[in-house]
This record gives sequence, C-alpha cells and structure tokens, in this order.
Amino acid sequence: METSCTSLDAELTVVAPQICGMVPTTPDLTLQVSTANNLEDDEDYDDDPEGVRNLLCLAPTLHKNVRDNSLPFVLQYSGWAIARVFDPLKLVDAMRDQVIQYFSSEDTRIRTILIANVMNKFLKSLTIDGIERSILDKLALTVRRNGIHFMATLPSDPALDRENAMRILDSMLEIFSLRTVTQSMATCFQSLDDAAPIFRRACIEPLGQPIDLSSILLNPNLNLRHFVTTDIVTTVTTGLPTYFQYKVSFSLELCEQMYRMQDKVGLQWLHGFPDQFIMLIAWINSLRETPGASEDTKLIEWIEKAIQQIRFATSRPSDPLLRIGRGFMRLVRGVVQARTPDAFLFTPIVVAGFATIEESDRNVIRQRILGVRECAEPGTVGNNFMLMLEDVWTRTRDEGRVAVWSDSRLATFRVTGR
Repeated sequence: METSCTSLDAELTVVAPQICGMVPTTPDLTLQVSTANNLEDDEDYDDDPEGVRNLLCLAPTLHKNVRDNSLPFVLQYSGWAIARVFDPLKLVDAMRDQVIQYFSSEDTRIRTILIANVMNKFLKSLTIDGIERSILDKLALTVRRNGIHFMATLPSDPALDRENAMRILDSMLEIFSLRTVTQSMATCFQSLDDAAPIFRRACIEPLGQPIDLSSILLNPNLNLRHFVTTDIVTTVTTGLPTYFQYKVSFSLELCEQMYRMQDKVGLQWLHGFPDQFIMLIAWINSLRETPGASEDTKLIEWIEKAIQQIRFATSRPSDPLLRIGRGFMRLVRGVVQARTPDAFLFTPIVVAGFATIEESDRNVIRQRILGVRECAEPGTVGNNFMLMLEDVWTRTRDEGRVAVWSDSRLATFRVTGR
C-alpha cells in the first residue's frame, strides 16, 4: 500500500504551490546536490570524506518514465545520508536504487520529490520553515491515513499482510526520521503512536504475546529493527514505557552472535551505537520490574564485567565508549567539538547527562548539545531534550540529591505534556 501520488499532490497544491518547479533543470547528477556548507565553521572541514555523495550521484540508467531534469534534485537524499546517517557507506547503493525506483513510479514520484524538498531545505540551514513544515505535516497525515485504512482491513493471507505492514512501516519511519531533527518531541511521539500498531501487525508473534526482541534485532527487515531500537532508546531517554512488552534475553553469547552478524543486520551504521547496547539497556530496563534487582550488588557487578567483554566492530576492550561516568565525560572532552561527532554522540550524551552532578560536566553537555544546529532550534527534539536535562538538573540541585529514573519521566511530562 503506497501513498497515492494523485491524492497527495492534490492535498499539497495549496500548501506548496509549484513545488515541482523547485527541481533543477539540468541533468548533471554530480553538481546538483546541495549540502549544508555551514555544517561546520572550519573551512577545511570535509563533510563527506568517504565520497558518499559521488557514489550516490553516479549517473544511473534512467527509466523511460523518469524526467531527466528531476532526478538530480531527488538525489538530495545523498546529503541527508551524509548529515544524518552514522556510516552512510552502508546504505549508499540501496538508497540510490530505492530513490530511482520510487521516482520511476507514478505512485511514489510526487511523494519522493516532496521529501527531497524537505531534505534540501534542512541541508541548507539545518532547520525547516513554514512551507517545508506544511509539506512534512501533510506527508505525515497521508501515511497516518494509510495506516488507519490498513488497520481497518482484516488480513486474509498472513504472510502478505505482514509484507504490506512492513511497506507502510517503511513510509512511516521515513517521515519519523525527518521529524526527529525538524519538529518537536510531541510530534515524533505522534508518529510513533501511528507506527506502533503497524509494526505489531508485521510481527509473527500472536497478539497478546511478548515480542522476542533478539529475533527482531536479528531480523533482515530494516524497519522492524529500526522501530524496536527507537522504542527502547525512547524509553531510556524519556522514562516512558515501551509500546509493547518484549521478551528480553541477554547473554554474552547473544552479544557475540550480534557481533558476527552486524554486517548483515546490525544498525550501528544508522544510529552510531551497536545493537548489543540496545539488548543490554532493554534487559536492564526489564530488571526494573524485578523486586530487589536494583539492590543486588552481585548482579550489578556482573553487568559491569559483562559490558567490558562485549565485542564491537570498531572498539577495543579498553575503548572509553565502554565506560561510564567520568570516563564518558573524558571522552566527550577529548573529542573536538563539531557537528558530525556531536550529532551521533547525542543519545549517550543525553543518557549520561541525566546522571551528571558536577556543574563543569553539565556545562560541557550544554555546549555540545546546543552546538548542534538542529538541537539549538526551539521546538525540535534535540532542544526538547536540553530542556528536560535542565529540568532534572534544577530539581536535583534544589533537592540536594542525584537523579533517579523517574526524574526523566517527570521532565518528559513537563516539556512535552506526555
């Protein structure tokens, strides 16, 4: 079930008149991709050291229905990959083929052009304004309606139904990814609310049974893995419950299996942190429901030792990424401040930020978060998280105590109303 080009085009006529007129009129695929030259202040900074842009923009064999003056603009996707994907080389080939495929189809061409317009605006200033915001809202409304229609349709063939659910989930998570850097946390919650029942319908577990987290993380479908990763990370950073009950099994053997399969199913290339950490924090989160777990010193010692034994693709056992507290702050201070590292250190910075007690550490975190342009913009997810950290820091400072898990939940409510 793909978005209807005709209906979406009609809805957006008033919102973004002549939007297709923004498409370049030259077929040169290597020069049309606009990037945010202001991503870094350093004139010598190379935002694409791996040559992702050139790989993605290699001239393809055009489909007979593709207008050659429109395709270059759609390849703004390359700039998005460079700015928002931790290791864009991992998806460059698949992204190029997918964009060309979508643009070759009458059913998805308009939607692809509109998404490219939003990406183009974001890459120029790392924010979007009224027109692009309206486009994004309309795109979100369209995929939401598609999801509601799908959920209202009784499944006939289970395998075909799961395939359709995964296709709709793909559209929803694409819009969600755009919203995470351009709109508020409350808006992103709405996108996840819409995607959750679609994700559940794509799972093989019968309704009412827990979802096997390890099976999802090792599943070849990218969107299933993306949703559960987002669900777990959202829980850790906001204190909100997960959308579903997960069956969480954690062991060093499972972590080793994920390490061996990372090139096939791992998501470290997307977010910057390995799947083993997702399993670990999901398991720790599940322990909150186990009476006495937080006071079990032997369990805590086992977790600390286990963390040091987990193997990662780009880490050594002594890597500072495996340490917490002051070790993490040493890491942050030791990395030169710039958008590229800070944008992908964002999630661990937020998690560590809740636990910091030294004002000097808090000042470092403020500087690093607000130094990322999209986090400094009011009304964005990054800025909302900064407000949440300030709320926790003020409350714990006034009450003379360290932060506890419930503080992030209260901060989320105060900032987002959720």
